[in-house]
Amino acid sequence: VSANAALSACERCTAWEAVLAIAKDMKQMGPEPDALSLGACVSALGASGRWGRALQLLEEGRHAGLTPGSFGLSCMTTALEGLWTKALCLVRDMRASQLEPNSVAFNSLSTVCVKAGRWEQALQHKEALRDVASLNVALVAAGLWASAIALYTDARSRSLEPNALSVGAAVGACASSRRWESAASLLDCGRQQGLEESTAAYNAAISSCEEGSMLWPVALSLCARMRRLGPRPDAVTAGAVVSTAAAAGRWSSALVMLRRFAQDGVRLEPGAWHSVLDGCSRRWQWQASLELVLGRCNMDAVAFG
Repeated sequence: VSANAALSACERCTAWEAVLAIAKDMKQMGPEPDALSLGACVSALGASGRWGRALQLLEEGRHAGLTPGSFGLSCMTTALEGLWTKALCLVRDMRASQLEPNSVAFNSLSTVCVKAGRWEQALQHKEALRDVASLNVALVAAGLWASAIALYTDARSRSLEPNALSVGAAVGACASSRRWESAASLLDCGRQQGLEESTAAYNAAISSCEEGSMLWPVALSLCARMRRLGPRPDAVTAGAVVSTAAAAGRWSSALVMLRRFAQDGVRLEPGAWHSVLDGCSRRWQWQASLELVLGRCNMDAVAFG
């Protein structure tokens, strides 16, 4: 008991070298390590990212008839980021040993699979998405828009209603892949569900339009919806909308938006003004440039250059 207590103390400090030293002494001098000892070792190694050594210990324990508890295996699953096949095997072995994986293990499993682009594997373990919190963990990990959409759609098909955080995470994944149609569609779904919409989600969707010269009307439409229905646009919104219009050569629309944001009391970042100035100067719109400079005396030095 005292040996296991020492192991547990070192485990909590993730002192994996000390944990292995104590386990070695237990083998040589007694008492013989048990399942608790193995769990502490696996947990400490997993938390320290020493997954290779942890897997080796698990295999040694299996041959000795020892199975660590759910907590140790859950920590091991967390450590296996990028190694989705090994994470799946761990969960399978836990069940084979009549150990029911806990929420930490399932959340770790879904995160590992989704980050590897193996969202189908995560969906095969329905327990991995047993509640909205687990869904949100997977969505944040998704990154890839296809994975996020699949997770979101599957959750709704199983009567697991996503919340505002779910929508925001899915929109963010779509926006990072420049999938503005999917991002806008998710915003529509969230509104239809009556979910509270976040400025961050809208900003992500608007930002996804920045690289497409033909997408400036979409950015303006999303911004107009924010003004009409909420949430209130902020400085990030202004920068994204103005940059999108300026990049498309729609300097007049960018000017109008700048004035409107100023009237709404939205504090504009220097970069938003610089985008329009740059667009005006490239098209020899000196009158518009002069109007901007006169109306913005505290513009940054980069813009004046």
